[in-house]
Amino acid sequence: ILGMEVRSATDPQAAPRTPDHELAGEVATDALRYVCDCNHYDAVKMAIFENLVIEGLGGAEIIVEKKGKYLDVVVKQTRWETVFWDGHSRRKDFKDANHMGHATWMYVEDIEVLYGEKAGKVAEDSLAGVGVGGLAWGSYDDRPTVGQWLDYKHKRVLVVDMYCKYKGRWTRSLFCNGGDLIEPMVSEYTDEFGEPVCPIELASVYVDRENARYGLVRGMIGPQDEINYRRSKFLHLVSTRQTFGNSAAVDNVDRVKRELS
Repeated sequence: ILGMEVRSATDPQAAPRTPDHELAGEVATDALRYVCDCNHYDAVKMAIFENLVIEGLGGAEIIVEKKGKYLDVVVKQTRWETVFWDGHSRRKDFKDANHMGHATWMYVEDIEVLYGEKAGKVAEDSLAGVGVGGLAWGSYDDRPTVGQWLDYKHKRVLVVDMYCKYKGRWTRSLFCNGGDLIEPMVSEYTDEFGEPVCPIELASVYVDRENARYGLVRGMIGPQDEINYRRSKFLHLVSTRQTFGNSAAVDNVDRVKRELS
């Protein structure tokens, strides 16, 4: 399935709505392809697609980063084991979710560089033992502190970047175990109407009645279990000495067993 996706990959293209918009379509196409080239989008898209078909959940965060005097559009994959979302969301594109975000392990010194001295102080206080706790759920596969907020050995903290709808508007919160790293704010990203939006785009392949997300691999587990059982049974049969007979051929079962052994 991943191979089919690679072979069928195409470059993005913006089609004009009317003949008068042909030039605008070319400009939009060039802009899209430039962003894709800068982000190595083919590799990012394949990684997201792999999460979709196996774990059943994949997505990216589309943000803007300032690099010198320029602003670059950045497409960052959100790993399925670090992302969280509104448990009441039922749509495959998560458009009915009221909150979503991701949790990432970060070094204290990196937090200070990215978010300022005050944020670094909050992270330091976390490692000093202010408000120690554990995550309630999740699969944050980061060794050796799976499912914890703090990594004392490497001076790291789990940073949660969450977007949440508050009074109908998307807001952003960035916090760790010790408190807010930045003040909660209205999302900096807006739609074409100027309304705040969440920059995280998620999708899932299937959603069951319990709102659990799953992919194509889940449907393969049953047949694979049957294959495994058949092979196990076959190996047992070929590795075990067996015989059969009737009363006319075998008059003493114990003697035949001794002869076979």
